[in-house]
Amino acid sequence: IDHAGRVKAILDAYPGAAKVLDAKGLLPLQRALLHGAEWEVVKLLIDAFPSALWYPFLPCAPMQGQFRTLVGLRPFHMACSLKYELSFLFLLLAESQDSIVSAPSHRVHNKAQSR
Repeated sequence: IDHAGRVKAILDAYPGAAKVLDAKGLLPLQRALLHGAEWEVVKLLIDAFPSALWYPFLPCAPMQGQFRTLVGLRPFHMACSLKYELSFLFLLLAESQDSIVSAPSHRVHNKAQSR
């Protein structure tokens, strides 16, 4: 069985599995993205728990290397940072449009503008 087949079998047997945090405080969707999951796996996890698209990456244990830069990002932004293919990103964007928000604005105070 391929990865999507395994995930489907797990979700069929235990539909709530997509909501369960692992030992590091990550949802299955986040874990799948970290490990380069194919679209079929990600779509199964989203369908099982659409709210996962709103959860920021907030591991309860320290992350190593490149994963530290993902802290606070939602799944779409994680996928962008992890350099997924553009076709994958478009599919994920179509699923997560409502959960995409702009980053907080960090405006630099310009003395010329304040005069």
